[in-house]
Amino acid sequence: GAPPDSQAGSGGFVLQAEQLEGRSTGGQPVGAHARAVARVGDPAGAVALGTTTKSASASELVDVETGEIVVEHDVYAKWAEQAAARSALPGHRLQVCMRHIRQDRGEVDVLQSKKSKRAYFAGVMACGSVWVCPVCARKIQAVRAAEVRAAIDAAKARGWRVAMLTQTVRHSRQDSLKTLLSKFTEALRRFKGPRAYRRLSEAHGIRGSIRALEVTWGEVNGWHPHSHTLIFYEHGKLADLEAGMRDLWADAVERVGLPQGNEHALVVGDASDVEEYLTKMASQSYRWGPEDELVKAHSKKARGSRFTPFDFLRSHLEAPSKRMLALFAEFANSFHGRRQLVWSRGLKQELLGNDGPSDQEIAESIGENDELLAHIPLEIWVHIRRHNLQRVVLEVADHHGKDGLLQLLELYGRKVRNGTETEEAARRKEARPHDEIAEGAYRSDQSRRVSGAGAAYGGVASSGVFDGTRA
Repeated sequence: GAPPDSQAGSGGFVLQAEQLEGRSTGGQPVGAHARAVARVGDPAGAVALGTTTKSASASELVDVETGEIVVEHDVYAKWAEQAAARSALPGHRLQVCMRHIRQDRGEVDVLQSKKSKRAYFAGVMACGSVWVCPVCARKIQAVRAAEVRAAIDAAKARGWRVAMLTQTVRHSRQDSLKTLLSKFTEALRRFKGPRAYRRLSEAHGIRGSIRALEVTWGEVNGWHPHSHTLIFYEHGKLADLEAGMRDLWADAVERVGLPQGNEHALVVGDASDVEEYLTKMASQSYRWGPEDELVKAHSKKARGSRFTPFDFLRSHLEAPSKRMLALFAEFANSFHGRRQLVWSRGLKQELLGNDGPSDQEIAESIGENDELLAHIPLEIWVHIRRHNLQRVVLEVADHHGKDGLLQLLELYGRKVRNGTETEEAARRKEARPHDEIAEGAYRSDQSRRVSGAGAAYGGVASSGVFDGTRA
């Protein structure tokens, strides 16, 4: 909700809203826009949003194998990150995500979640890409984390134990991500193939697993693919499980032609140990559980000179860099069609009783009985999307409520009616042909009905209804 002393109807608020418009360069907000929006409705003058912690403190979770840490996160930064991702991936369906109105709608709604009290858009297209879209990824990964958490709780209720397995390989700066990732995933497949793994599984009563695939990049050693896997088992010592798995992993890595790693190439620990870490986000403490470690890659920042995929976007926003965008594009191309989470056959049904929604269904979902704050007419939405003002709209709604939001939309409406942006808007539209390319991708891919799990890059999920656009 709005801060107690915020004045949504004050002249000062209108002045701030005008300042938030800002100028855009390369599809991303810059200047006063990025700075002023951090303080909308914040009389106390909070630290500007969009900054991230550069080094790990004692209160942060650090993964010594992968170099990842959890950082303070700006919940609105995803909009600028998505704009940066669009500039890296021309022609991708990301170009229309949260920008174009669905075929069956004539306007955009702003709703407020009953649970989180945060505003969000309804009636717009969602790409449903967990790999490359910072907006969809956060929504999808929140649901996936809840599913993993529920699975852990259900397993423990049955008396099962849960271990966390981390697997990595040696790599160098000369390795291409696509080649390295192909060999790494083949090694993961071979790891469970031998009879020795089946004997190990029987000895420990392994009931199933949930595996997450991730990657980081560093200046010194280049791309670093790795996986985190939750192992659900019934008995036996972790040390014995780790010893047996280490030999199997070493053999699998050798068979695919990758160099042998050190003692950190495979590590098995009790998954509950992860829950002992506390990470500071804003002024509150949150438990970082194994479900977060598996799916919330967007909340992690690589330590030191390492980068997670969304770090490329954050770095580009701090200092525009064609190199960062090229690395992000290489990541997107290499992870195309891969699943972020892989549950062993039957485990999800056994522990949760269903297979759950697809990524696309999650990205498109709206909360039942969430409050309607405002309708945004087509012409005003076009203005918002052309100037990348989605973040502004949602942040004003969160801090100033319905009245503040309506006042902001009226401001935008006056700009449209007065024609103050006509020539500039026309130039912007002519300079962005990729929107039309992406619309065509939606229509053609819909007929092929690509599955949600296989549409991580360049497809559309079978549950989507994207056969045209309105804006």
